[in-house]
Amino acid sequence: MRRVMLALVISAVMLGCGSGILLWLHHGVNDLLNDISTAEQQVRNGEVEQALSTLKLAQEDWREDEIYFSRLLRHRELDSITVSLDSLPAYLEYGDLASFFAMTSQAKCMIIHIWEAELPVWNNLL
Repeated sequence: MRRVMLALVISAVMLGCGSGILLWLHHGVNDLLNDISTAEQQVRNGEVEQALSTLKLAQEDWREDEIYFSRLLRHRELDSITVSLDSLPAYLEYGDLASFFAMTSQAKCMIIHIWEAELPVWNNLL
């Protein structure tokens, strides 16, 4: 009986930790997606300085989250997002809006991919 209870407690702890990590990842992913979308909208409205400020905040948030994400996730995707976020301000500073929007699209796709790859669905478990 004690073994069954111990197994149930361990299972509950694992489920709780897994759910907590997934919620934390969801929060980080949504914040980053919102920051990128906000910067895109600011550029469309001609508010380049505000977009640069938004991107700087997004980069700082990403740097904080990346430290923890790198312990749980594949580095290739994380590195791709880091490179994308680091190149966005340069595109704005030099007025290359086409490359800016292409890179924001790429970054958002990679961020969404990370989220979808970590969901506990059959395709990811098999």
